[in-house]
Amino acid sequence: MASYRKRNGTWEYRIRYTDPATGKQKEKSVAGFKRKADCIEAAAEAEKKIKSGHFNSDDSVLFIEYAEKWLANYAINNKESTVRPRKIEQKRLVKQFGYIKIKQITSIMYQDFLDELNKIYATNTISGTHSVARMIFKKAYQDNIIDRDPTLYAILPKKLETAQDIQNKISNPGNKNIEIDKIKLILSTAKEKGLEDDYETFSLLASTGIRIGELIALKYDDLKSQNGKYEIVVTKTLYNPKNNMKEYTLLPPKTKGSIRSIDISKELYDLIASLIKKQKAIKLAAGESYHNEKFIFAKTNGYPQNAKQIANRLRRLLKLCEIEENYTPHSFRHSYATLLEELQLPQVYIQKQLGHSSFETTQSTYIHITDNIKKEASAKVNNLAKSFLQ
Repeated sequence: MASYRKRNGTWEYRIRYTDPATGKQKEKSVAGFKRKADCIEAAAEAEKKIKSGHFNSDDSVLFIEYAEKWLANYAINNKESTVRPRKIEQKRLVKQFGYIKIKQITSIMYQDFLDELNKIYATNTISGTHSVARMIFKKAYQDNIIDRDPTLYAILPKKLETAQDIQNKISNPGNKNIEIDKIKLILSTAKEKGLEDDYETFSLLASTGIRIGELIALKYDDLKSQNGKYEIVVTKTLYNPKNNMKEYTLLPPKTKGSIRSIDISKELYDLIASLIKKQKAIKLAAGESYHNEKFIFAKTNGYPQNAKQIANRLRRLLKLCEIEENYTPHSFRHSYATLLEELQLPQVYIQKQLGHSSFETTQSTYIHITDNIKKEASAKVNNLAKSFLQ
């Protein structure tokens, strides 16, 4: 039951209750009501929240305290590569709201924050930060730390395109897709003037559409041959954000659909098999100092290549080819997807080769691939790869 008293010309209520989280007796008091009727009404609302379990027993929780707790829990259930950008976005929120009591953050304060971000950051950055804020405040609401979520009706600001932005798009269109004649030029240059393993690296990227993290995670046993069928098996991806040789982590692929077997040609199989044979010889010569984890695309000490080095090698080849477009290793994936579509292969087969996340949905929607379709599609893919490796 609430008790009431008048102090210094205003009314105050006090409620004694048992904290459901600790089982301890606590007291809540609120003063400043000009009328007793308002004080009684507010006390009744507070008692109602206590009975329903939606009463916040601690008004002193700072945003930084709760945000750190949320991040620690988030990290338990997610991959390191997923957690890393969330940490950056969480820090951005802490910088703004860190030492404000989380319950005092209003919808207006949060919307102003988004609007300020829009003056500095790209849309994707703002969207990512907003996603983290939504998760933090939603959990705080579920934990009865706050009574309302200030992010609930927030509007993500949109950047207005200027005339210069439009002109830049026309002058510098996104060069994600590499034309087939340029792929052939890059590979022939890699074969003749490339650095160690350049030809094998970019041949596999061009002929499979494999992600760069998946490629550098490949091990000897991931190259398969059975009954005239040749495959690369993708079960992992390599995560090394600092590009430190010894600080890599092997993680599950991007999605469940990313775990797959990619059809390859015999020519590509032989090329990668020769690379494995060479790596084994290097390992034998190096002895115990060799990092013997059986990476296909390894440095001379056995540690895996990193994505940044491969991107730098591609830039070197583009310069040698006098190709002005700023292609990246991922551009080969876009090109491979386009080429498979041009071959008019079944959508389900394309998704299987690329490991798209919607592959499971496609399987449940479309008829399973028949053996004849598999053979026909595989033959077309093999012929495509042969054209690259001539």
